[in-house]
Amino acid sequence: MAVGETILSAFLEVLFEQMLSSGGRQFLKLIGGVDLPKTIKKWKIQFTRLEALLDDAELQQFHSKPVKLWLNDLQDLAYDIEDLLDHFATEALGYQLKKAEEDEAYAVIDHSNAGILDRMAQTICVSGSRAADSLSTFLKPVDQRIQDKIDDITERLQDIQDQTQSLSLTAAHMMQQQTLQTETLRSQRESTSLVGQVFGRDDMKEEIITMLLKDDQNAVGYVVIPIVGTGGIGKTTLAQYVYNDEQMYVYRGEQLYAHNGEQQKSNFDSKAWVCVSDVFDVKRVTIDIINSATRSNDFNCSNLDQAQLKLQEVLKGKKFFIVLDDIWSEEYGDWDKLQEPFRHGAKGSRVILTTRTKSIAMMMVTNPTQRDIIKLERLSNVDSWLIFQQHANEDSDLAEMRDNIVEKINGLALAAKALGGLLKSIPDKSQRRKILESNIWAEKSSVLPVLRLSYHHMPSHLKRVFAYCSVFPKDYVFEETELVLLWMAQGFLPETQNERMEDMGHKYFNDLVSRSLFEKPPSSVKDDTFIMHDLIHDVAQLAAGDVCYIMDSKRDDLERVRHLFVNRHVHTLGDDLERVPQLRSFLCRNNYLRVDNLDTIQSMHYIRALYLASNIIKVVPEYIGDLKHLCYLILNFRNIQVLPHSINNLWNLQTLGLNFCLNLEKVPYIGSLEKLRHIYSPLRPTKDMPLGIGRLTNLQTLGEFVLAPGGGSRVRELGMLNHLRGSLCLLGLENVTEVADAEEAQLHKKEGLDELYMNWGTCVDEVGDMTKRDVIEKLQPHTSIKKCKLEGYMGTTLPSWLGDTSFSNMVDITLWECQKCECLPPLGQLPSLKGFWIQDMDGIKEKWVHPPVDNKAFPILEELHINECPSLQGNLPPHLPSLRELEIIECRQLQNLELKSSSSTCLEKLHVEGCDSIVFTCEQQSLLLPALKYLRFVDCKNMERLPAQLYNFTSLQRLDIEECPKIHCLAISPHSVDSVECIPCPYLSLPSSLSQLYIQGLQNLRTIFFLSNFTSLVELSIEDCPKFESFGDNGYPPRLCVISIKQCNIIEQKLRSDPNGIIETENGKFSLP
Repeated sequence: MAVGETILSAFLEVLFEQMLSSGGRQFLKLIGGVDLPKTIKKWKIQFTRLEALLDDAELQQFHSKPVKLWLNDLQDLAYDIEDLLDHFATEALGYQLKKAEEDEAYAVIDHSNAGILDRMAQTICVSGSRAADSLSTFLKPVDQRIQDKIDDITERLQDIQDQTQSLSLTAAHMMQQQTLQTETLRSQRESTSLVGQVFGRDDMKEEIITMLLKDDQNAVGYVVIPIVGTGGIGKTTLAQYVYNDEQMYVYRGEQLYAHNGEQQKSNFDSKAWVCVSDVFDVKRVTIDIINSATRSNDFNCSNLDQAQLKLQEVLKGKKFFIVLDDIWSEEYGDWDKLQEPFRHGAKGSRVILTTRTKSIAMMMVTNPTQRDIIKLERLSNVDSWLIFQQHANEDSDLAEMRDNIVEKINGLALAAKALGGLLKSIPDKSQRRKILESNIWAEKSSVLPVLRLSYHHMPSHLKRVFAYCSVFPKDYVFEETELVLLWMAQGFLPETQNERMEDMGHKYFNDLVSRSLFEKPPSSVKDDTFIMHDLIHDVAQLAAGDVCYIMDSKRDDLERVRHLFVNRHVHTLGDDLERVPQLRSFLCRNNYLRVDNLDTIQSMHYIRALYLASNIIKVVPEYIGDLKHLCYLILNFRNIQVLPHSINNLWNLQTLGLNFCLNLEKVPYIGSLEKLRHIYSPLRPTKDMPLGIGRLTNLQTLGEFVLAPGGGSRVRELGMLNHLRGSLCLLGLENVTEVADAEEAQLHKKEGLDELYMNWGTCVDEVGDMTKRDVIEKLQPHTSIKKCKLEGYMGTTLPSWLGDTSFSNMVDITLWECQKCECLPPLGQLPSLKGFWIQDMDGIKEKWVHPPVDNKAFPILEELHINECPSLQGNLPPHLPSLRELEIIECRQLQNLELKSSSSTCLEKLHVEGCDSIVFTCEQQSLLLPALKYLRFVDCKNMERLPAQLYNFTSLQRLDIEECPKIHCLAISPHSVDSVECIPCPYLSLPSSLSQLYIQGLQNLRTIFFLSNFTSLVELSIEDCPKFESFGDNGYPPRLCVISIKQCNIIEQKLRSDPNGIIETENGKFSLP
């Protein structure tokens, strides 16, 4: 169990306070008589006394089985009391909701249990016994089953207290310790840098990279390179260090440039990272390789054959690089199945695996005589200290203890990180010395001593949330918000008037990160994902004991399990669920799991977190509404179309996730879910919002709000939802035809919103322009908004608030398909605006930007994108000192593109396309573009030249000029340009360092002179130049290897008869000797 956790958890503490308040006592008397409040008060007193013994019990439980059993009994009892008190609180909530249905005046603003109970006490106080009799008609009295449970708890609690003397447990000064730990939490610096510098492995990294890149003539197909070492020594870190090296770069559409500025060669065609972990599930690993190699999570299937055929397709003919991290299985058959698709890759492919066992490494190498096994040794004392400092921060007191610290680290990278995080969290010097002198260092255990100490010295609130993490399998990648919401559902997070439960959860999470207990996964597409090292997971499992369980196969003993995770390779549950009615978490994330007896879920009376996934289930059963204690419900049912009406009975629900219910058409009335805080809408929006959503005043996450025509959902229903946070997307605003409706939405009161997306769909133009303008004016958000997007708005005037200086936090604005708008608000006066996108704005003409009063307009604008504005004739804003990206596409009437020196120093990307009339001018005779990396002109039919002033492309990486038939000259001074694509430029003066040159569509091009000056040119491609006949008289560049010719008959014939040894390797492709 999480033995060091306070048995008076945050949730249990709150429940005790609520039940012993004046309203709570009145409620308890109504349902159980005068003795019930006295009984619960006695429980709390007894628990408080027992809590003082926990610190000593935590240490003794490793040596004393009686103490361990005592702790198990105590934890089970705490869970049972929580369940019972939560049952009472839920009954009170149900009473309030039923009473409100009869008496609307009884409805209260405060939907917390405390608010409900206080209102109940006031009613009885004012109206006397008649009110009590009336209230009791709505309440269920304590039945015999509940009374038996009360008696059982009282007896067990007394028995546990009686055992303390025989166990010789010593009371600690818990309150003093708790205060110290709480203050420590407050004073800690929150960590945001999750990937630190790697120490002591540079030589090893270079050795492995040499093995990966060397051309082994004796190798057939792929080669396996194992990294072997003890747990915590840094195998995964070393593999990640290699995997992320620039030499392992794989081209995926964006060119990488090395530290020296040279173009990085792509040594592999595909690469993937997969954590295998202790369960070698061949199908799961195969699917994970596919998704990692394709950089997506889209592929899934139900059988191994289908997965392997897909992997074969992904790897076929490609030179791949795969890392298989943390392998435990010694079953050769599993490895033999997994590697079958590898055999279809190209020669030179490589696989790195990490394992603790040399026998596994030898089993998996492709060549029995192979000696390329990396045996990872322990770190030196110097490197151990450097890693420790990285996680402990600079501290003179710690420097005095250096020798002792390094001895305790014992060359293990994980131990250095954990000890650094632990000592950083304890500022007192004497306490640090006690940790370093603890007897735990000398004890023999499968868990590293430093990790046990890290857990032991956590504040009690952290111990419980950390232990809960053992419900996830090893190498499970989780998101911060996902874990915080699960903690919240279990009642681990307190809420105060000044701090939300979610904010407290994020503080807990960051504290665990700063202690090096959570870290970034080696390979992840998302930025907000984390993972636990398997040794740290072992500590969490030790802390949780039997309470958290990961189901890999059938298990007989599930009596103490409260949190159950079903692994992906479990294909059927059968009747297992019938044996765990006490579950609080049931997390089943396997889309292909066959749940033969889903009906048994209704027996889980105290379930708080439920995650169900299925591609098979088409109907959600009505009995799901019987799970009254449910706080967290995620349904990943792709085939369901409706939710049952009983979902409105889930009065305690805090989180409802429907993201992957892609065929969901309707959600029923949910107005009773007054504790609901987060709704994650389907990725494919429903046609209407559920009835009653406007009553959910605690709602914080909504995502999308769909406005339906006729009598459907109205925007005014947002009026009371003033706790909304993050992003809000309003769909169907064409259905808002009344100004009062928009005003009642009160978007200006929702200060927690960061992003607002407003969408108008196709509609008959029945609403006048004045009404459209008034509606959008009344939909003004709070001035704290950071991002705003308007799509499909058909009024002629944009809202005045969009450019108001009070919106000082506005960072990004997007205007899309607002086709009747003729001008823009004064956006230049928004001090924080960094991104501005305009697309498909037919009405924007010459005066599309308000002239600035001074040169302070758009002070930090970095990106400006103007797409498909066919009437645009004006010029750019005159002063854009921070502009990095400028994109102008399909603006056919735009005639002048003037770059000024004040807008050019930071410019990295310039893209002009489909602008027939454009003329490029510069403010000065010479204009420097020192930061420009990407220059692209496409389909600018009347552009004849780039101005002579435009020069000195010292950073240019790519140049595209396509379908610009009148361009006849382009000059670029010879600086370091690694890859330039030029389409078409008849007369080229390009840097001698370019390596690739593409020329296309030059109908009159005959010769390229001075081609030999391009000493770095490797590849030359010429297409659709029918008159081209010569490469000049100076010969070919010395490094030119390949010439590709298409639709250039004259030069093609000459090359085929060239006497200098040029060989046509395939149609139109020639190789130079």
